[in-house]
Amino acid sequence: MAKLSEKTKARLKEERIVSFEEQCKKHLHNPVLKEGMASLFELFRELKMKPSWYYTGKYKCHYKKEPVVYFTVYSDNCFVRVATSSAEDNTKRVGINDYLRSLDDEMKTEFLSRIKHCDGCATIGKPHGCAPGFDVEIDGIVRKGICKNSLVYSVDNPTAEQFNWIEKFIFARRKYIEINAV
Repeated sequence: MAKLSEKTKARLKEERIVSFEEQCKKHLHNPVLKEGMASLFELFRELKMKPSWYYTGKYKCHYKKEPVVYFTVYSDNCFVRVATSSAEDNTKRVGINDYLRSLDDEMKTEFLSRIKHCDGCATIGKPHGCAPGFDVEIDGIVRKGICKNSLVYSVDNPTAEQFNWIEKFIFARRKYIEINAV
């Protein structure tokens, strides 16, 4: 097989990179997902947060160089993850109590309803693998075997109500970053 020139590799990479809006228009046909993502586009414009491509079908937004939200869009599916801390902090499971203290009771209840036990997720064998889960202290209660991937607010194919929660968690994450900026 012939080697590709650097110029050809760069061209192919550029062809793969599609804007977040284009990716959603191309792959989302469900009216709830289309409308919800359109609402998030508008929110991002207002907040001056531009989704950036980081892998095929995957995008992220930052605020003050800290991660806020990640999106995966493909074949009429959408997966949204709102960060609770920096990626490094999430791996080490620090800062989750500080983040939860910054939420109102209703948001804290919604967030805690999504925390789950590790079921041998895809991080097995990776440097910061998850299985069999971690013991995480949340609000003074030690929860055993928690999946590190559930320490973020994540939704697969959000409903209209879940898009509202996503927006609330985006604002909460930005506020948390603002308060803890060094």
